[in-house]
Amino acid sequence: MNKNNEYHQIFAQRGARYLRALSAYPDARAEEFEAAIASARPLAGQRIIDVPAGGGMLQRFLPSDCAVVRLECAPGFSQGPNLRSHARANASSWPVTGGWADRVISVAGVHHLLDKRGFFQEAWRCLVPGGVLLLAEVAEGSAVADFLDGFVDAHNPEGHHGYYLNQLTVEQLQQTGFVVDSINDCSYQWRFADAEALVAFCSDQFGLQSLPTTKFVEELSGYLSLRMGRSSQVNLPWMLRHIRAIKPVV
Repeated sequence: MNKNNEYHQIFAQRGARYLRALSAYPDARAEEFEAAIASARPLAGQRIIDVPAGGGMLQRFLPSDCAVVRLECAPGFSQGPNLRSHARANASSWPVTGGWADRVISVAGVHHLLDKRGFFQEAWRCLVPGGVLLLAEVAEGSAVADFLDGFVDAHNPEGHHGYYLNQLTVEQLQQTGFVVDSINDCSYQWRFADAEALVAFCSDQFGLQSLPTTKFVEELSGYLSLRMGRSSQVNLPWMLRHIRAIKPVV
């Protein structure tokens, strides 16, 4: 289990496979990013920080005239000729001028951070008064958390142990100065043309050892119930908790 490794260490090792999954199946997680944008509610022309940016997928779903800074803490995502638009950052130190951003949006990255206080403090520093931090993350005790710390932990050579959103998260946001505007569990699906695509995507995204498709689907279904679409389509139910926090106007 990777209890002693944080985000930058984990994805220094498997960032390339994660990017390969997103490149091969760019629409698989479309509903996830659309949902995050709907909760963050960015307006035309606003300035957005995407952190940690991972494969940079969020920008595709933002209004085209938004100014976006993509921050990345893991060298597996922020190095290489195809990733020059990522700015290197530490989780608690961002190369962004204070009061620059209207929105900070974070999708499925901070569950790798044991201590999230530095991240929240940087979000606060970088936001304008009235700006919004949107966390779209795995919730403690959820089926997705069980899947990650069960199935993924069993089949990733480095294991998996997440630090998921809970009441302490809310308290730390409030201690930073944020007003928590809403907390919602948002359900949707990851969509694949067939079971083979599901296995290929998940294997790369989660850094898994090779498993036969039948065994993979059988074990995964013990955590998350797959849904069959038209023809051979397979949909993986997913859920992230959306915490929308506002930096007050003094």
